[in-house]
Amino acid sequence: MIHRQSELIKDIDELGVSEELLKLWFHSRYSTSKHLLILYSLARGIGKGKFLEIGFGRSTFAFLLASIQSGSDFTCCDAVNYPSEIPCPEYDRMYFVHGNSAEIWNTSVRYDLMFLDYFSDQSMSMRACFWELVSALKHLNTHGILAIHDTFDHRYSVKKTIRLIAFLYRLDVVTLPFNYGLTLLTRKGVPNFGDPWEKA
Repeated sequence: MIHRQSELIKDIDELGVSEELLKLWFHSRYSTSKHLLILYSLARGIGKGKFLEIGFGRSTFAFLLASIQSGSDFTCCDAVNYPSEIPCPEYDRMYFVHGNSAEIWNTSVRYDLMFLDYFSDQSMSMRACFWELVSALKHLNTHGILAIHDTFDHRYSVKKTIRLIAFLYRLDVVTLPFNYGLTLLTRKGVPNFGDPWEKA
């Protein structure tokens, strides 16, 4: 269940998918509250493109709003079928994949902006994180942005994994150290070790 899901449903019912909704959540205490406007701004800055989110939550509605405004394609993937639990008339502008990340990685679609929000699991190994991130990079367009949540929390393996991935694949890295961390990755040159883009 999404944190304070009943409040989320009430907020959407009252404000709809809107900038007012994002501003309301920005001033609240959710794990992504201070990241929502950043993710929304990244999506709007890209303009018309392809967006992917794995891990349904409040951020879903930031991407949904941006995709409606820019005419972008937005795919959201989660193991829980949240659209059946959380009513929203704008879902027709989103392609929802009910399953885990493998459902996405087994396709050939590439994205301009990807947001991964499923690494807050202390049992998830560095090997599993590494595989997920390399799989994501294979689906990232040139000049695309890979955003990852929960990257400034030492309890999760993703923090160390990002440092390794950034070195091996020569990625530019920016980590925002609040709300458990939001890391933005972009490709800056020829990788030091292999190329996750070759077989995409």
